[in-house]
This record gives sequence, structure tokens and C-alpha cells, in this order.
Amino acid sequence: MGGARQSSRREFLKKVGVGAAALWGGSLFSLGLSSCSDRGPKNPKSRVVIARDERLVLEKGNLPQGPAAELVHKAVRRLTDKRTPQEAWRSLFSSKDIVGIKVNSLSGARVASRPEVVKGIVQGLQMAGVKEIYIWDRSEAELRRAGFLLGSWDGARIVATDTRGLGYERNIEFAGEVGSCFSRIISRLATAIVNVPVLKDHDLAGVTLGMKNFFGAIHNPNKYHDNNCNPFIADLMTHRFIKDKLRLTICDGTTAVCGGGPAYPGHHPNWAWNYAGILASLDPVALDAVGWRKLEEKRKELGLSSLAEAGREPKYIATAADYGLGEIDEGKIEIVEVRG
Repeated sequence: MGGARQSSRREFLKKVGVGAAALWGGSLFSLGLSSCSDRGPKNPKSRVVIARDERLVLEKGNLPQGPAAELVHKAVRRLTDKRTPQEAWRSLFSSKDIVGIKVNSLSGARVASRPEVVKGIVQGLQMAGVKEIYIWDRSEAELRRAGFLLGSWDGARIVATDTRGLGYERNIEFAGEVGSCFSRIISRLATAIVNVPVLKDHDLAGVTLGMKNFFGAIHNPNKYHDNNCNPFIADLMTHRFIKDKLRLTICDGTTAVCGGGPAYPGHHPNWAWNYAGILASLDPVALDAVGWRKLEEKRKELGLSSLAEAGREPKYIATAADYGLGEIDEGKIEIVEVRG
């Protein structure tokens, strides 16, 4: 297995040629994989950490960097039951990993993965000794609008699938009812993934949290929005490029949206609110289940119908649980609250 992956990376390096070499330099394909089979908390329940800090309020379009990073480290430390942030991050990642941080930049600066939260994640990965870190999404234009400018960024690099030399695989990969060409960032580059979605509503899927964020890793996501994206999101999560590489999900809820998603248009000011928090989990299904409940609570507070009543219940979360990808049962999810 390791030899096949190394060969694939060597072939990729030859194919992308000078463009990629100029972009990344010679260290792009330092090889080696680490197993996470014995990592993380020894807890029979799926744990979701809800970490909040009232200081996480946008001022002139920015979050305070210090509190944002501190909250990320507190969440990961509590998630792993480690004494220090360094021990926590080292329990999940190692210096052998090449980590891809999948952000959500669809809505631009309005409601997207916040750079300040992502910087905290980069700091944590560096504590674990990770040398190669790539922040990515599908397009350069969307990343730019969300505040992520391509190139070197605090010890990481920002890239997009449509960056020269990358692109999508030519061959279609199948997972259940999904047939797609994957971004080469996820198929050939990253050996481990940190998923950084946003806590927000979706006009078809119901919610767009962690699992749906991987629609940004395939070339034809529009094809898989029927029936509230069910079973397509769950099917996609079974693919080895995602299931075998996803280590951690940190959902950015600093600004959350309970209506008008995925690209919140601003027609109703109460649909977006300052939740001032993040959700963190090793279980992608449990995280989406908890995030869904948070959005339903806000919808009820605002007098909006439930997502089921609106005809867009996120059924794919239950399907993913049925597939054994994680836990949806509230009685089997351990929710831990952390204050900044």
C-alpha cells in the first residue's frame, strides 16, 4: 500500500511539472503515512466539543486572532483529553503527515471558514511537527473572497483545485451512487485532512456542515442535490480519499446561518447570528447531528419552521450513521462544553 501511494505521488509530480515545482518547492512530496487507528480519546461515545468565546465578534471584518486560536486549542485538548495543546495535536497528527485543511469559501467573506480559526489549526498542526500544510478549496476566486490569498501563509500554503498543475483526476471514482472525479489535492497530495466547514443552513440539503463540505472536493456536486442530497453525501463519505484520511472536523460557528443558505444573501438580518463558537469532533456524523440541532434551535427561536416541515430535513446524516460512519443517536453522543 505505502509503495503504491509513493509511486502515485512521484507520477503526479512528473505530470504537474514545472508549474507545481515553482508553486510549492522541492518539499511537496515528502513521503510517509501515519496511522490514526490508536489515536484520539478512548471513549465509547462519540464526543462533540462545543467551544464558545464571547470575544469572537467580527470587528471591521476580522475576528480577534488570539482568542480564536486559543479556543481551537482548548477544543482539541478537551476532545482528546490531553493535558496540553501540544499533546492533544500530537495525539492526532505526526511529522509524517501531509495535511490538507478543507475550508468552506463558497459565501466569500460573509459566511465562510474564518482565516483566524484556520490559523489556530495551522498552529496546532505545527505543534504536532507537521511540515506540509495546505489550506484548500475548489477555486482560487472563492478562496480569495473568503480572505485566503494563494501562496505562503504562516507556515502553510493556500491552494485551490483550479490552481495550475492541480485540477481533478481524469478517471471517475465510485462510492455508492456517486461517481465523480476527485480534486488531486485530496487524491494525491493530502495524507490527512482537517475539515473546516461552517455552521449554516442549506436550501436543498437542509444543513451544510462537515460532511457536505466534501462536495467541494468533486467535479460534479450539482448532480447530487436531489432528495435533500440523500444518500449522496453519505455515499461520498465512504470513499477512501475521505474516510481513510479525515482526522478531525472543526466546524466554524463564529458566524452561523439558520436560513437563506448556503450563500446567505443578507435579505433577513436575523438569519445570520454571532454564535461565537466552534464545534469539534473526530466523528463527522455526530458533529453534523449536533450542528443540525443547533440550527433547528435558532430557527425555532426566530419562529421559522423546522427543516422537516420545510421539506429539507438533512436525511443524509441518518444514512451516514446507518453506514457506520458515525453516531446520530443523541444518547450516544457525548457533548462537552468549553468556554474561552
